[in-house]
Amino acid sequence: MVLGLIGTGFAWRYVASVWPAPPVIGEVLVAVATLIWLLLAGCFVSLFPATSILVIKTTWLLVQGKLTPCSEVKAES
Repeated sequence: MVLGLIGTGFAWRYVASVWPAPPVIGEVLVAVATLIWLLLAGCFVSLFPATSILVIKTTWLLVQGKLTPCSEVKAES
């Protein structure tokens, strides 16, 4: 959706250069799409520290023997 929004903004910029349309609408669309893109990128990057901590903690628990690996869990019969 963000790429579609920025594409619409770029299309509006072009239309404003060819026809008598207000160019500010294209600029606003591009600015909003850029802000949404940066927000989504920030959310994605913020997941790396949390995921790394979970992987390290799980590995540490496996090494200490306080956590049973999935391969050793037997189903109840």
